[in-house]
Amino acid sequence: MGSIPEFLKSNDHHLKFCILYEVALKKPIFDSYRKFCNAVGPDAMEYRDFEFWYHRFRLGKLDFNYDRSADPVAKTLMDMPVNLMRKITKELDPFERISLRSTSRAIKELSDSIPSVFERIYVTKSAKEVQWELHEKLFECRNNGTGCLFQKTKLYEENYIKKSLEYLSPVFKIPKIQVNYLYLRKMEERHGFFERRRETPDLDGLLSVPIQVKDVQFDGYDVNRVMHFLSAMKPGHLESIDLGFDGKWIDRENFKVIFETDQFQQAKTVDIGWDVEFHLEDLVNFSHLKSFACRLQDDIGPEEILRVPDIVSTFIQFEVCVLLFYYDQQTYPMERFSEALGVEIPEGPLEKFSHRYQIPQSNEYLKFEITDKGTEFFIVIRKIQ
Repeated sequence: MGSIPEFLKSNDHHLKFCILYEVALKKPIFDSYRKFCNAVGPDAMEYRDFEFWYHRFRLGKLDFNYDRSADPVAKTLMDMPVNLMRKITKELDPFERISLRSTSRAIKELSDSIPSVFERIYVTKSAKEVQWELHEKLFECRNNGTGCLFQKTKLYEENYIKKSLEYLSPVFKIPKIQVNYLYLRKMEERHGFFERRRETPDLDGLLSVPIQVKDVQFDGYDVNRVMHFLSAMKPGHLESIDLGFDGKWIDRENFKVIFETDQFQQAKTVDIGWDVEFHLEDLVNFSHLKSFACRLQDDIGPEEILRVPDIVSTFIQFEVCVLLFYYDQQTYPMERFSEALGVEIPEGPLEKFSHRYQIPQSNEYLKFEITDKGTEFFIVIRKIQ
């Protein structure tokens, strides 16, 4: 049987008879070409030549000796003006561009020269599934015990984490990728609030090359994993960082490594979840920011709280901050703030207290507002010009 393909390839007419046979079966041209290559060999005829004879025979033109040299040279994608190709490429979304760049080396270079912009990317991982959203397209890979189910229809033997990375990792390796908002969330199961968490595998290798991201939010990861993700963000492009730890207590000493990153020091806005408890002296790490939110140590005294405006008034770029701390309601009435300031307040329960702080040697001032939420205080400070 091995000599038959060689016999067919030895004569041009033999190959054309094979094509004519496929036309007679009225099968789609792509299926016909695949069957042709399987039978004769992938090197027997290029697709464009197969396509020419297929359509010619389908139209009833059965001259096997037809001379193609008189035909005009077929136009290809590369005959298109570069400026037109660039314009078309810019109109494609990143997914369509991935398909386009596989057509030829020249088109790949053109496609790679144009930034691929994702408005937002969401990736949520749990012990049961990985979900991700790209350009409003939702994907899901679910763990079914022995393998995984992709998009609820395709069953694979691979682990659901591995299969998800097959689709996700290439996205983050797109040349000149830009992401305006990146959200990575890790969900760990637990039966009760005080029960031990069920650990879920990490998406190792997800961010293996530097990428340009504007706003990022990480939720449910520990400090080491946050450091890994942040290291993939190009400093100078990252403007906003939002960190949540899903109830995992993070010691302020362990958090210091995040303060030291270029990504943090060049950001403009930072929001840190209530799982990290900072001291007043830690606020200096936020001095370069326009806005920030974090938690202060519990039961901090009114005199210390009233030092916060003194601290943030020295921050050049400062616009607003939100601070929280928990307290013992029996020993921490709102009136203690007014007493510390020497300000009279109306009689009766007080849930909100405001104070105007004049910034030294400036016409600007800070609006200092404290709200009692019952066991927790929210402090909002805004710069007023």
